[in-house]
Amino acid sequence: MAASNDVLDDMLAEAALLSEPDPDSAQPRTSGELTEIEQPRAKRARTSGKTGKAGAASVIKPVHAISSDVVTEAENGAKVTLEELSHKVTQLAEIINSFAPVVKELKGAYDTAQQQDGASVSEGEIEDDLLNDEATDSLPASQNGALVDDLVHEVTESEPTDHALPEKISTILNNILASGLNEQALAKRKESVKRPENCNLLRVTKVNPEIWDIARKPTRSMDARLQKLQEALIKGLIPISRFAGIVGESLGKHPKVPVLPPEELWEGLSTSVLLIASANHDLNMCRRDLFKADLDENYKAICSSKEPVAAELFGDDLTERLKTAPQIPPMLIFYSNDGAASLRADPGENFSTGDEQTHSGQGEICDTEINPTNQSVSTNYYSKQNLPSSLPQTKGGCSVAGRIQHFVEKWKELTSDPVILSAVTGYLIEFMVNPVQLVIPKPIKMSTQETEQVDSQIHKFLKKGFIIESSHEQGEFISNIFLRPKKDGSFRMILNLRELNKFVMHHHFKMESIHTCTQLMRPGCYMASIDLKDAYYLVPVAKQHQKFLKFTWKGRLYQFTCLAQGLSSAPRLFTKLMKPVFSHLRGKGHISSGYIDDSFLVGYSNSECQLNVDDTLQCFHELGFLTHDDKSVITPTQIIQHLGFVLNSIEMTISISEEKHNKLCGVIISVLKQNMCSIRAVAQMIGMMVACCPGVEYGTLFYRQIDREKTAALKVNQGDFDKHMTLSPKAHQDMLWWVENARLFTKRLDHGKIGYVLYTDASTKGWGANMANVTTGGEWSTVEKDHHINYLELRAVLFGLQSLCREISNAHVKVMTDNTTAVAYINNMGGSRSFLCNDMAREVWAWCMTRNIWLTASHIPGKLNVVADKASRVFDDSTEWKLDANIFPKLTAHFGTPEVDMFASRLNYQMTPFVSWHPDPQAWAIDAFTLDWNNIFFYAFPPFSIIPQVLQKLDTAQTQAILIVPNWPTQPWYPMLT
Repeated sequence: MAASNDVLDDMLAEAALLSEPDPDSAQPRTSGELTEIEQPRAKRARTSGKTGKAGAASVIKPVHAISSDVVTEAENGAKVTLEELSHKVTQLAEIINSFAPVVKELKGAYDTAQQQDGASVSEGEIEDDLLNDEATDSLPASQNGALVDDLVHEVTESEPTDHALPEKISTILNNILASGLNEQALAKRKESVKRPENCNLLRVTKVNPEIWDIARKPTRSMDARLQKLQEALIKGLIPISRFAGIVGESLGKHPKVPVLPPEELWEGLSTSVLLIASANHDLNMCRRDLFKADLDENYKAICSSKEPVAAELFGDDLTERLKTAPQIPPMLIFYSNDGAASLRADPGENFSTGDEQTHSGQGEICDTEINPTNQSVSTNYYSKQNLPSSLPQTKGGCSVAGRIQHFVEKWKELTSDPVILSAVTGYLIEFMVNPVQLVIPKPIKMSTQETEQVDSQIHKFLKKGFIIESSHEQGEFISNIFLRPKKDGSFRMILNLRELNKFVMHHHFKMESIHTCTQLMRPGCYMASIDLKDAYYLVPVAKQHQKFLKFTWKGRLYQFTCLAQGLSSAPRLFTKLMKPVFSHLRGKGHISSGYIDDSFLVGYSNSECQLNVDDTLQCFHELGFLTHDDKSVITPTQIIQHLGFVLNSIEMTISISEEKHNKLCGVIISVLKQNMCSIRAVAQMIGMMVACCPGVEYGTLFYRQIDREKTAALKVNQGDFDKHMTLSPKAHQDMLWWVENARLFTKRLDHGKIGYVLYTDASTKGWGANMANVTTGGEWSTVEKDHHINYLELRAVLFGLQSLCREISNAHVKVMTDNTTAVAYINNMGGSRSFLCNDMAREVWAWCMTRNIWLTASHIPGKLNVVADKASRVFDDSTEWKLDANIFPKLTAHFGTPEVDMFASRLNYQMTPFVSWHPDPQAWAIDAFTLDWNNIFFYAFPPFSIIPQVLQKLDTAQTQAILIVPNWPTQPWYPMLT
């Protein structure tokens, strides 16, 4: 490229291509070509946007300055001397200075870590470590010292600026930084740069194959984009590195000797400018895509590469665009204290909580930005010094609402957990970001009866102090209310907190369940249950957070003073509150389990259970809880209803309650009556079936087909639950099974001792089974061989049961197999990952159900499953002869139709029933010689080795048979045929 007055114009024209369509491609480049990425939300909000902006601008600025000076000299036709190039190197060193914001952040983290470890370090040591690279080592000591001074200055002052660039250069840079570089121009520049032969690492770093093979598709796609970006950075670094090396080697030589022609210098530096600027733009596009997964579908257009980058990642006018965009729901536009808008469809998980929260608009969220008081979240919520040392112990006359706060001293005797004690004195809802409401929801329309119920509930709630009348205030959140029917026919008023819950922090947690209760039962044990009255309402909510629990009714504004029904964090909070309570009781030796406000108590004798009840009641009352006498069962019993199930310790069974059964049957019948029903209705029905499975033997077998069809319908309708679907006749059969059998198949908690152990195995050739020293097996058919080994292993289990357990009933059989998938599908009565394996498992269990056989599957290492393994691989092919299937019908047409095929297997039988030589899954009987042949018309094609025995038995039997033997006159038995 000639160093003339046109070089800047040429470069500007090259950069300007970015706004024009590529003549060689049908469409301009968009971010969509690079694969849309949706990264996990965890840690995304912690990305430092401020640091990223400052760093990017500062890194490129020294390179711009060098380029402009060189261009100016080229325009004047001057030669580049060593002194001038040395000056350029000094400017190159300013690249290091531009990392000052990063240095400041690292230094702060380093100081903190050293303080925590009890060590100290000087600023000089940190600076020496951070500045120890070839670029600074190659400079004179005086320049090194100046760099350090500049670094300290940059750390303590605002972002420094340098002299203005020539207008054309600044135009080029701003265009590329905002909209990127045209693909054609980018490729041309990258191709012009070659890697130095002695810099092996100056190339795109590939991912290890072991890691790449297990990486998820979104991870691979993002890494592919970052590799492309990394290539541009490396290519831009090479010319600068080359020129720095030349200058470094020339230091000390005659100062007037020119090192490089201006044309070559301009070519390299301009390439570096374009590539690094383009890489910076692509980096910003990747950063935009990082936020895309956090945005609703309506907002994802702001991540498009068509929107230019400005001082802020999504454009400087984003606030105005959000305010005026009609398609954006106003409820999801948040405004910080400074008026800046931010946008989320589902708030991420890394926002801290506090009374006053703001969002800076940057990628970085820190405590000082979120909480103006500069207190950490843990101090606001959980610090012990914030808890009152004592509270009035007015046990008799205290209000029901938030009652447990008056018993805080008793709580302190049980636990020192600051989270629990903070909730006892006043629960602060844990928000991801401070809730903002721009639109108040309309009240739900109610009937006259429902309106009367709400009036009654509000009157009762006011009397108990659950709610109080309120007035409007800054930052309030108003929801509507609705009713849900209770078992006794009354209604429960619930605050509709769906919108508020979008701001509440979600935590995964474990709850005890009915399964926990059955594990605590023993034959003949005694049981009791205690139901807490107004459980949620006994937990106080901090006054500063009561404004988020408001609702309106008949022109009046109310707010909850205690934990409200409908708050998504309430179940976890109450479960956490009850943990130290049950820990205390279990420490006394009592057996108990708790599920929200329902407690299940066990004693292995009547007196032991009664003592458990007495101690539990006393503990609950001392902590401020109220018990529901009508719903509690405080007299020990051996049959009890708990959580919708009936537990029986005499028979050791669990079944669903009558109310639960009636509700399920009502829903099923409603769906059956409709030719087409909504996917939502089907999903709700499946949910009820799954909830009943702990009390219905074999229930798990009869909902997966329905669930499979529901999933398929959702896929067709793009996840819309309100669309309609049609269920198959097979699904209808399963639904009818629930109606007819849900209460008949009571689930047994103890299936007795294992009476039989069946070993099975499968190979690609065949199957094998062994039980009680009896072994059988066989080859797969041509069709069966094409199936996956997991399916074949399950089929081997079925064949083993049918072959060796045909005479067994009312028993517990243990299946030993070396395939873990088969074990899981048997024990879980199917699965959802493989339809074929699920159907095969269902067939196994269906066979067992007719014989009242209970299966338990266990894994056995393959090297120990010797007998079954051998049976699945070694076969006696001499017994697998079969007459041509086209000839058999002609024989029966001539001689008549036999009653049984006497010597056959599941692979070569001509008719059913048939008798096999050894245990066979489909055989009517085993070993034809053990049967009575009299008065039976049968068909026989025996193995050649036993033909004499067959003829001998025929001579003594009064029967007729169609006997197929080879025409071998030389055999001793041949004359016996006449």
